[in-house]
Amino acid sequence: MMLNWDVVHESEDSGPSVVGLISTPGMGKLLAEAPLVLEPEKQAVLHGAHKGVLPEVSSVLLSDVISAFMSNKDTQNLSSPITFIFSHHSVTPGPRQKVFCVFWEHSLDGYGHWSTTGCRMVTTEDTSTTCQCTHLSSFAVLMAHYDVQEKDPGLAVITYLGLGLSLLCLLLASLTFLLCKTIQNT
Repeated sequence: MMLNWDVVHESEDSGPSVVGLISTPGMGKLLAEAPLVLEPEKQAVLHGAHKGVLPEVSSVLLSDVISAFMSNKDTQNLSSPITFIFSHHSVTPGPRQKVFCVFWEHSLDGYGHWSTTGCRMVTTEDTSTTCQCTHLSSFAVLMAHYDVQEKDPGLAVITYLGLGLSLLCLLLASLTFLLCKTIQNT
């Protein structure tokens, strides 16, 4: 964790300042089904990048969950971002995958979800990801898998040829029944 020390001293307390990190390995099993809520800007970027429908997002926790705290009481809107470097398994995101820096956001009903608000990914490599966040909470790195339904030009051509052939056969069948007097009775 890289932290501007002035951020810690911004509190109104005149006593000693405390900063800490708690790592909780193995949380991936407990949070496997936790939803991911993306900021509208990140959703728009993904929709534009994939040019398709993103009906469902499933995610995999890549790193350990790290909780950061400090003695400053206002940890939600820090004057300078805090930088975290997460180590994770060797991963190269594919075309339908994206790495996100996320934090755990508690909800009033006792549950929660992963959120990207206030966090951004600076860089990602095979075995590490650097994130910056403007608040403190419990952080992690997720890889989101998207079920992208892209338009396939080959399928469009086959569809239009099939429809055209079907209409032609329907027209020929109608003309046959109209012009052949012997089949009209049966």
